[in-house]
Amino acid sequence: MRYPTSSFPLHPARALIGALLLTAACSAFAFTPINDSFSGTTLSPLLMTGGQSASHTVNDGITLTTGTANYIRSWVGTAANDYTWVGSSDPVTYAFTLDSFSGAVNSINLVLVGNNDPIYTGATPDYSPAHVLGIQLIYSSATDDYTLNLYVKPNSASAGFSGVSFGPKLSIKGIAASSLIGGTFGFTIDPVTNQVVLEANAVQSTTSYTLDPTVVSSYFGTNAAAYLGVTNSNTGASATAEFSRLMIGTASQIPEPSTVALAMGACALVGAGFVIRKRRLVR
Repeated sequence: MRYPTSSFPLHPARALIGALLLTAACSAFAFTPINDSFSGTTLSPLLMTGGQSASHTVNDGITLTTGTANYIRSWVGTAANDYTWVGSSDPVTYAFTLDSFSGAVNSINLVLVGNNDPIYTGATPDYSPAHVLGIQLIYSSATDDYTLNLYVKPNSASAGFSGVSFGPKLSIKGIAASSLIGGTFGFTIDPVTNQVVLEANAVQSTTSYTLDPTVVSSYFGTNAAAYLGVTNSNTGASATAEFSRLMIGTASQIPEPSTVALAMGACALVGAGFVIRKRRLVR
């Protein structure tokens, strides 16, 4: 059955209301959620890359490779700085899936850099900026397995974010090497309580860490960008890590990548319609 359509022109006031409703719907997220599987060979415009003597290859996954100087990074990060959890109505998760790693890997880090305006594009996002929090996946020689640690580095530029004065605030220990490949690791922050929990392969930390409210408001309340990277060791060799997914968002904000693209495209098309109508690790 065909339903009749109105031939009346759109009233200016109604057009304005519709545009405002559209803007609200398409801007419901504080940021554009990321659930990127790095399909194809082109990096998403939502992301950028960096590092020192680093290489980055996208080919149904992203491969990050460092240079050979000691303790240098290769990273992929958000191209925008609005990825703070502050202001969200639901907890926000930051996570990655590790596909493989080789060479002289010292650690894999996923960090947020706060008060990040202009956005940091340098070689060492976990070291140079003053306000950093995030996770580090690192090998534990004492137990021959891996540990996921949370560190919080406030107001301390040019300092390793995993220094002893910054944590670890939380840890998941005893992660077997066999569970690293294809494993998902991340952290979730509750915007109401500012409590952080870690997650390794769907297993959450048994306790949480509550961020200092002053740290949150002073250093992460305005903006933040996320950076996922690999750091090599001090052996004069490069390190490589391949990732099959980067995820940032609430539980309801992380659909399949194609759904995100479809939703963004729909917003753009409908918005255009309003305008037209108005005008007419290893060791």
